[in-house]
Amino acid sequence: MLSLVLFIAFLGSAFAQIDVCRDTIYEDCLYPSVIQELEYIYDIADCADYCNAYYCEMFRFNPVDEICTMYEFDSNITSVQDFQASCNVIATATDDCVSFEDTCQTDDLCPSCTACGYGTCGGYMNSDCQITSSAAETFESDSFDFCKQFCNSYYNFAVYNKETRECQCYETVERECETIVVGQGTDYTNCS
Repeated sequence: MLSLVLFIAFLGSAFAQIDVCRDTIYEDCLYPSVIQELEYIYDIADCADYCNAYYCEMFRFNPVDEICTMYEFDSNITSVQDFQASCNVIATATDDCVSFEDTCQTDDLCPSCTACGYGTCGGYMNSDCQITSSAAETFESDSFDFCKQFCNSYYNFAVYNKETRECQCYETVERECETIVVGQGTDYTNCS
C-alpha cells in the first residue's frame, strides 16, 4: 500500500514538473532560416515527422492555418535558447526554481529545482497567444528576472515585454494560442 502511495506521489510531481515546463509563451521572436514550409498539415505529429525527414532543428506548427514551418539554426539563432532569448515577449510560471536547461542547481533559495530541458517540455513553446485573463498588476521593470521575481512574491504567472519594459502579473492565466514551436529532440507528446 505504501508503495502505491509513493508511486502516485511520484506521478503527481512528474506531471507538475511538465506543467511548469510547458506553461511558457514566447512572442515576437527572431526565427532561424526556413528549410521548408508545408500547408495542409493537420497534426503536430505529422509536422514532427516532416521535421525529421528534412533534418530540421526546430519547427513551428499552426493547427489553425494547417501550416508546418521547419527551421535550421544559422549565425543569428544557433540554438533553442538563442531563439528564446531573441523573443520580445516572454511569459512563464513564476516558480524561481525552474531552469530551461537539461540540469539545474539547488541552493539555499531553491532546495529543489525543475530542469526544463529537452527531456521535458523546455523545447515546447506556445506562440501567437491571446491572454484572456486580466492582469492582477502591471508595472515597468528593467528585466524579465526582476519581473518574474516580483510576480513570484504574490502571483503565479509573469509576462514581460522587453521593448516596452512592461511586466504583468497574473493569479492564473487563461490563454488561446494558435502556434506551437518545438525544438528538435523535445518529446512534444507530453506537452500539449
